[in-house]
Amino acid sequence: MDAALADVTRNTETSVGLACLLPPGDHMLRLVLRSGASPEVAAPWLRIPVDAPVPLSPVAGGQTP
Repeated sequence: MDAALADVTRNTETSVGLACLLPPGDHMLRLVLRSGASPEVAAPWLRIPVDAPVPLSPVAGGQTP
């Protein structure tokens, strides 16, 4: 899975990639993979409420950011 995230990051010409999961019945996205970001930079993204005003939230709800 690390290689897949690195490929997506490279193919989209971005420098940072994050992958989050939404556990069943939960309301918090959880960071499970990171590419190109130090632990310190990624720390604020470890847990994100699904209704937070960030691009990941609409995607988790099936919308387009």
